[in-house]
Amino acid sequence: MKIIFYLLLSTFLCQAYGQEQASVHFNSTDADIWDPQQTVSGKLKNINKSEVLVHFNGKTVPAEVIDKRFSVNLYMQEGRNDVWVEVPGEPTIVSDTLTYRLGYQPVPIIKPYARVKGDQATLQLEVLENPTGSSVAYLWEADPTNPANTKVLRKNDSMATVEIPEIQGEYFYNLLAISEKDTTRYQTLVTRTEDALVAYDIEKGYPSWMDDAILYQITPNSFVSEGSFKAITRKLEDLKALGITTVWLQPITETFYGGQGYDVTNYFKVNPKFGTKEALRELVSKSKKLGLRVMFDVVLNHSSIKHPYAQDRIVHGKDSPYYNFYQSQDDSAPYSSHYTFDENGFINYFWKHLPNLNYDNKEVQRWMLESVKYWVKEFDIDAYRLDAIWGVNARNPEFSKRLSTELRSLKPDLLLLAEDKGSDPNVYKLGYDAAYDWTQDTTWVSQWSWEYEFQEDGAKTLFEHPINEKRDDLLREALFGNGGNAHRKLYYIENNDLPRFVAEHGLTQTKMAAALLFSTPGIPMLYNGQEIGVKGHPYRTKGIFEENKSIPAQDETGLFEYYQKIISLHKQFPALRGTNMDELPLTRSNGMLALHRWHADQNLIVVINLNNKPQVAEIDMSTLKTPLEKIKLQELLQPDAIAPTIEGSKMKVSMKGNSVRWILIE
Repeated sequence: MKIIFYLLLSTFLCQAYGQEQASVHFNSTDADIWDPQQTVSGKLKNINKSEVLVHFNGKTVPAEVIDKRFSVNLYMQEGRNDVWVEVPGEPTIVSDTLTYRLGYQPVPIIKPYARVKGDQATLQLEVLENPTGSSVAYLWEADPTNPANTKVLRKNDSMATVEIPEIQGEYFYNLLAISEKDTTRYQTLVTRTEDALVAYDIEKGYPSWMDDAILYQITPNSFVSEGSFKAITRKLEDLKALGITTVWLQPITETFYGGQGYDVTNYFKVNPKFGTKEALRELVSKSKKLGLRVMFDVVLNHSSIKHPYAQDRIVHGKDSPYYNFYQSQDDSAPYSSHYTFDENGFINYFWKHLPNLNYDNKEVQRWMLESVKYWVKEFDIDAYRLDAIWGVNARNPEFSKRLSTELRSLKPDLLLLAEDKGSDPNVYKLGYDAAYDWTQDTTWVSQWSWEYEFQEDGAKTLFEHPINEKRDDLLREALFGNGGNAHRKLYYIENNDLPRFVAEHGLTQTKMAAALLFSTPGIPMLYNGQEIGVKGHPYRTKGIFEENKSIPAQDETGLFEYYQKIISLHKQFPALRGTNMDELPLTRSNGMLALHRWHADQNLIVVINLNNKPQVAEIDMSTLKTPLEKIKLQELLQPDAIAPTIEGSKMKVSMKGNSVRWILIE
């Protein structure tokens, strides 16, 4: 009551004598914060004091005043933090209340790892961050899904040991980091192979299940007319029957414009149009019961212009607490030639209303790291596809290393698919397991290697190059000239940005390209509707599938059964899934190409005729170093085709126009 009285008296006297009122002003407004360490500053008006008292969360901290300005460093807690300033005197003057909301619980960030010697694994850890400085207790536990039971010795220590039995498989070990206010689970693994015990390397390791992955990309907004998680869940059995191993959901977070969902307005909330968190949880749960893994699509390069932080910056300009959350300066980074500045000073790439985030700001980094960790912890997803991460990698590549480390410390077999150039080895050095089948050409970001010329609203693919005889050279460059096959690439003939392949090329070339897709040493992907020959462009398609009909029941092209067949063969023959691939010389190419695919002692020949006309491929088999008189040839893909013949060191294969054959050498 006394403070209020003095404030009222001060206001009255100032008004009565025409003097400006004494007051305290903060340099910030209420805000979400993503770093517990915050500098709170402000200024005094018509007050001559050398010190003020800063009150926050029941504590009081003195702050020196210099030139009527004060500044103090405060450590915020999770959730709401109220800050106000008191100027002692007669009368006592107080400020308004400044409210900061810390968006996450600061916990110790740990990197667990293992070392092996003989049959024994030593489980160790490295503390990457301990923001509170509090003591941490540790508990190591064997994961119950391991191939065999193992006993962890010194499990309450920062270093534990475990004896790994001879049973082959992946052995996961959970680390509970128990701090003052929270317990966080981390994880590492060791693998028992036929030959040795191998410790997981968080810098170079990758999820073993990636080798056999077949992705299926879903646009939730247009998958069925209802556009819901429940509708997707009801189609999962069909995807399992097709042969899919991993369901990829395009962004499921809140957006403003809708559509494909890349204009995020909240990174931690489910888009209510698709349903509830419980419905999403059921989708993930059922997928796992069917043996399907789940990939989420996340947007880290930018937010929506309608995001509350961006809107606050528009209103308050440089006075906004979020001003530095967004990129404002041309940094001359790779792809900066594609920067565009909007009327509010935001930098976008070649799209509108999607302003770039500023990754030089440590709060932005923590904001995005907590967002991706949230979905892993909450839903136990298996993979991320990182949208436009090429932009983040161009502006601040070190962030991706941090991203990979923090995510893999939670779940070491989490797959990270970068929307970036799979032809660039640096992408993999940043911690990504796979990237897109894009060319090395840096004049454009995302030219598909199977395009011979980039087209903004189309795809001029090598399959329809006007000169038939040049198509094999273009395919050769795509398969061997864009960074080779040292790393996994995402291979596709359709995705959410491309026109439908069957609409542009017809059914015959579509079947040829589909077979080629499953012949290459990468991760094959289908886009929803591809398996039944949907023709509408993804940007303009709504309700790809009917609600009450199965996916195969809606197929009028025969493609569903065709994809089932080639996927089944792809799974059956390891040579089609491995990374080994060489070209075999042909007597005359004329738009044809022959590939040798092998794994262990399994050898398979892939022959592609990109020419519209039938031809006979004469393949030089001498490089196989196999006695040709002792081999048996088995046609896998076209069992009714004319059988290949061997003449000397050459194999002759009759090829229909626009066709692919898979020939197993036994």
